[in-house]
Amino acid sequence: MTLPALGLPGTTPLQNQTAEQAPRAKRRYGGPLIDMTGAVDLHCHPYPDLFPRLADDFDIVRAARDAGMKAIVLKCHHENTVSRAYL
Repeated sequence: MTLPALGLPGTTPLQNQTAEQAPRAKRRYGGPLIDMTGAVDLHCHPYPDLFPRLADDFDIVRAARDAGMKAIVLKCHHENTVSRAYL
């Protein structure tokens, strides 16, 4: 399940979108959010993983980009994420 599937206001599906199609405006989830511009998420476990996750690598990367984040660190409990980090 992805975050847009939760029906949050102001969200759009991120799967199967190119960089040109993806929304660039910051999304609002029913109220003001913390400004994430330039932030780095040091601990992100996207799908697939041993446990259920809300989004896959591409959804997480696009959401971080749309929020203005500088970088994210992909983590996984059962495999190396080097091959997934080229996103």
